[in-house]
Amino acid sequence: GNTCYLNSPIQCLSHTPIFRDYFTSKCYLNDINTNNPLGWEGHLAQVTAVLVNNLWKRFNTQALHQPKRVTAPGSYAPVNAPALTPKTFKESIGKFNDQFAGNEQHDAQEFLNFLLDGLSEDLNRIQEKPYIQAPDSDGRPDSELADIWWSNHLKRDMSIIVALFTGQYKSLLKCKDCKYESARFEAFTVLTLPLPEDDNIPVGLVYYSSRPGVDVMRYSVKVHNNGT
Repeated sequence: GNTCYLNSPIQCLSHTPIFRDYFTSKCYLNDINTNNPLGWEGHLAQVTAVLVNNLWKRFNTQALHQPKRVTAPGSYAPVNAPALTPKTFKESIGKFNDQFAGNEQHDAQEFLNFLLDGLSEDLNRIQEKPYIQAPDSDGRPDSELADIWWSNHLKRDMSIIVALFTGQYKSLLKCKDCKYESARFEAFTVLTLPLPEDDNIPVGLVYYSSRPGVDVMRYSVKVHNNGT
């Protein structure tokens, strides 16, 4: 099926040293939160741990360099190589989120966002999230206000995902009448940025001369996409 969208996020996470060591050293077992209603009772963390450990387990290097066996067309021979088919992981993800249940193609960022959010909730060290009112800026400097927002965020969400992959972005609301400004420092894990678009488009032209003996000439010009 079309499951290549799984590969790039898994490879990126797996090659993040602290993330990898967190699961291969079994440290994640101390943080599994089975009571979080926003999580998956620790099941997502468990299947992720199994996958990461399988990716990084040691292989018999001598067996890897043995001559390949020649087989007849249509037959199969066992291969002792560091290759992995994450079938169990894929099936578990489909149970957690119906969007990924089939074999259709999906966006890698959507999968990464789901995985990071789910792992953060499954590994959240905060057992009971308190209600915290968002503070107003009240003329405070950005550095002070950002620290307050981050401290409040950690009172509700504290996991290895927050430590490794969560940042803050500033949004500013300004009143046109009184010029009062209110700043917010929201936490984010995945930041979506638009790609710049070119206002010009290429147009191909072919010039056929009315004079005999003149070769056909091809031109390419750029015009504005709203041009006529």
